Amino acid sequence: LFARQPVKPIKRLINKDIKGKKVLITGGGGSIGSEIVRKSIICNPEEIHIIEKSEFNLYQIQKELSQCEIKIHYHLVDLKDFSALQSIFDIFDFDTVYHAAAYKHVPILEDNPIAAVKNNIFATKNLLDQCIVSNVSKFVFISTDKAVRPTSFMGATKRFSEMMVYAYTRSKKINCASVRFGNVIGSSGSVLPLFKEQILNGGPITITNKSVERFFMSISEASELVLQAGAMAKDE
Repeated sequence: LFARQPVKPIKRLINKDIKGKKVLITGGGGSIGSEIVRKSIICNPEEIHIIEKSEFNLYQIQKELSQCEIKIHYHLVDLKDFSALQSIFDIFDFDTVYHAAAYKHVPILEDNPIAAVKNNIFATKNLLDQCIVSNVSKFVFISTDKAVRPTSFMGATKRFSEMMVYAYTRSKKINCASVRFGNVIGSSGSVLPLFKEQILNGGPITITNKSVERFFMSISEASELVLQAGAMAKDE
């Protein structure tokens, strides 16, 4: 599926915003967020905080990391709940924040645009506002290739959030970065599980257009590139 060699990460950059630091990862029980958690542990942070609104996802990642020697805090919080989010920032300090929490299933969000706006835009603003108040050093926003020329609510809400992140970087003097990627094998928003199910049922496979070419990356590769790209961001 790749038809290429994975991009090799630069360890120095991956360590930059994590080693010896207090790291917060939203959506840390999801496919991308949980892999960012795993990669962060390897970089030896001072401590890791995971925010997740799915009780089951939080339980799963907590069970997986139960023997981890790094200090990890698990927060069952919906980012749309500003007061709950604020209470976390009042108690703990963070150096680096990776914002992976989002709604990402395109057809579902087409039918639920209000939920898309609340979860992908308002929740991101809540998090950014808390990062400003708490003097967070680095904020990394996980975006999507669908934000390039948005034709869906999912892409449009992600693009809006990218613009918001950029505006905060310019006006609030926080070092932010937005990282785009798509077609991550094994992610909760990946098209591959749908293709697999359709193949097992004898087809046909549903594609957007017969001329479309899809290029894939692994969750591991995507997560490493997120950490690396965030470290390369400059406050400008």
